[in-house]
Amino acid sequence: MNTKINYLYRDADNYKVHNECVVQGTISAEQIAVVLECLDEGEYFIPHLVGLPEKRFDTFDPQVDHPYFELSEDSFEETMEPATVEVQVDELVSAFLSCKGKWEQIGPDRTMELLDILIDEKVNDEGGHGYRVVERLVELGFSKKELMVLKFTESDIDRALQEEKENV
Repeated sequence: MNTKINYLYRDADNYKVHNECVVQGTISAEQIAVVLECLDEGEYFIPHLVGLPEKRFDTFDPQVDHPYFELSEDSFEETMEPATVEVQVDELVSAFLSCKGKWEQIGPDRTMELLDILIDEKVNDEGGHGYRVVERLVELGFSKKELMVLKFTESDIDRALQEEKENV
């Protein structure tokens, strides 16, 4: 037996995206109580911080979007369905315990500011080693568009993408 978890993303305009996944093993009533005690304001959590997938909207609107999802006592149900994530119940409960009181997340705008500073200070100002960083990001699957947003030079991006094609 496994456990299906249903959780909800609701933006500030009250638009909703339902999420669900199946974790390995059966969660007990005591474990559910522990999970619920870990939630921010008794109902909010950030799924990726505990190993669960997140579905939101295709576009991000900083005016209404946030990282929090809703979870309740009714969110858990026993199922014969196969696990959809490689998370066992005990691992999930431990992850919730480690996040208790620490559900903060840096917003996308602040993350971009951080990346801009790091790239500028640590890559561009220290001898122009941007290509090595771009090369590694291309290996990790970053697209040209994503790398341009991160303000790497187009020549470094094109060079890394060309070399990646040649190595495939």
